[in-house]
Amino acid sequence: MRQSLFVSAAWVILALLLIMPPAAAQSSGVDGELETRQASELAREGRFAEREGRFAEREGRFAEAAQLSLRARDLAERQFGPSSPELAATLSDLAYCYLRLRRFSEAETEYQRALAIYDSAPGRYQGEIWLMLERLLEVYAGLGRTDQSAALRARQRDIEQALSAPFDRDIPDLEFITTDLKRVRTHECGAISFKVDDARALLMSFSSIEDVKRRTELLIGSALRRVIGSSSSSQMRNEADRIADEVREALDGEIKFFGYSVRAMPRLGTCFRPINPPL
Repeated sequence: MRQSLFVSAAWVILALLLIMPPAAAQSSGVDGELETRQASELAREGRFAEREGRFAEREGRFAEAAQLSLRARDLAERQFGPSSPELAATLSDLAYCYLRLRRFSEAETEYQRALAIYDSAPGRYQGEIWLMLERLLEVYAGLGRTDQSAALRARQRDIEQALSAPFDRDIPDLEFITTDLKRVRTHECGAISFKVDDARALLMSFSSIEDVKRRTELLIGSALRRVIGSSSSSQMRNEADRIADEVREALDGEIKFFGYSVRAMPRLGTCFRPINPPL
């Protein structure tokens, strides 16, 4: 009887050992949760400091903005690393505050750090680089080092020239509903050609020409929906040129502010295809 009790007790202890998680695994799980929570808090604090810093900057409170941007910079470096574009953005914010506070040497240091990061990804951050070069011209003027301005202006011109070439964007395949409740789609419509009228304005709003193209594709779809949504199926068949003109006008109304415009529209006569059965 006693042996049976010992055997039963041993089985109970073994079962408990099997179902209980090891202490190391428990500790690892707790540590992982803690690290995740700390990273989330770090990101939230960084976003808050960046947002509040830019708000203070817009209101002209540059001393306060500099303190907030300094905090955002330190948090971004901890979260994303010393070569991240997120850090470069906070460096640029901080440098601008120093520039407005006439702390020119410190502004130069932060701008040069940001430039080094952006330069490590050629073609992706042309807008940011162009704007920082513009700010550095002010910095060098404040430092009395105008002899360095020529190199900066030459680099700006190179960027402007790179973004000044015309580009095309295909009209996407989309579905629409006309005013007489017919379903149609665009198919093999061709490309809309665009020209850059003011490269400087473009660079103030976009990081690269690829960003411009992505945004333009969305605007093409929006313009088509606006024009086709106020047309009947018979108008789409018989008034394709008028629709093309209205799409062009709608697009130009959206993009001219950014420094570019429509250069040429494709013919849309065979572009619209009915979808059967109709609604």
